[in-house]
Amino acid sequence: MHVARLSSVLSALGVLVVCAGYVQAQDTITYYWDINDTGSDTFLYSGEEVINFKMYALMEPGQVGFAGSIYEIRGGGDYADAGEVVGYYNYLSTYTDHGDLQDNNDILDIESFQLPLMFGLFDPSNPILLYEIEWEVTGSFTIATLTSANHLNNDVYTDIYGTSESYDAVTATATVLIPSPASVLPMVGLLAWRHRR
Repeated sequence: MHVARLSSVLSALGVLVVCAGYVQAQDTITYYWDINDTGSDTFLYSGEEVINFKMYALMEPGQVGFAGSIYEIRGGGDYADAGEVVGYYNYLSTYTDHGDLQDNNDILDIESFQLPLMFGLFDPSNPILLYEIEWEVTGSFTIATLTSANHLNNDVYTDIYGTSESYDAVTATATVLIPSPASVLPMVGLLAWRHRR
């Protein structure tokens, strides 16, 4: 009888261990975008001459701080043909550079890196701002997208001396859209209703 009960308890514990393994979160860095300081990675274009893109890295779980990543920033949709990159800046470029701008507006060979906290000059922010792009609109477009790609490493410092851990990368896409007539008409109707009041 006791043996049967012990077996049941062990079986239950085994199920709990398996379940715990499934719910355990993987360490990740999410690279996400903020367009024109709106707090969103989706933006409805309304005639702006220049569109600002900022890329952040969110570390989960957070540690001492971001160590480094080598990656690219690539455009999609009409990004290459309807605009021109007029400014680009790597915020963690003290010991590297800002990357290589291509004719199609892609930026290759970016290395965002900072020395460990023990050296003094260190940004522990989480999320941390990594990159900024100014894209000047020069032609008509329907959709323009931007994403970081091909991250060779995603390292996070776990102590002040330089010990680091490799995280998994999760990349998001920044999207600029031309509002369709179907989305504009309800807004026009709302404005007209407010004006009548």
